[in-house]
Amino acid sequence: MEASMAHAAALERMLRGVPFSSTDIASITGWHLITAARLLRSLHKRQLLHIQGWIPDSMGRDTTAIYAMGARRDKPKRVITTKERSHAYRVRKQTLRQQENIQGLFK
Repeated sequence: MEASMAHAAALERMLRGVPFSSTDIASITGWHLITAARLLRSLHKRQLLHIQGWIPDSMGRDTTAIYAMGARRDKPKRVITTKERSHAYRVRKQTLRQQENIQGLFK
């Protein structure tokens, strides 16, 4: 009985128009993350859902889709060029080097 209530809660969330990800559906229903992702991709393929946005990972890449009900146009993934990625790396490296220099002054 509890499982069906979780499924009903997930379905209610979808129908209310609240944006959701596969992680949200998996946590509400108790399904495995891959099962929830497959269901959402299947509904998306049938144009019952659209991608409203993306959740970036720790490196800034758009990896997790946020779905919403309806057959609207999907939001595209953000494209990070090699130049932008290299620049961000150099900035992080320079900042780290500066922090190490400052810490060396106080030893």
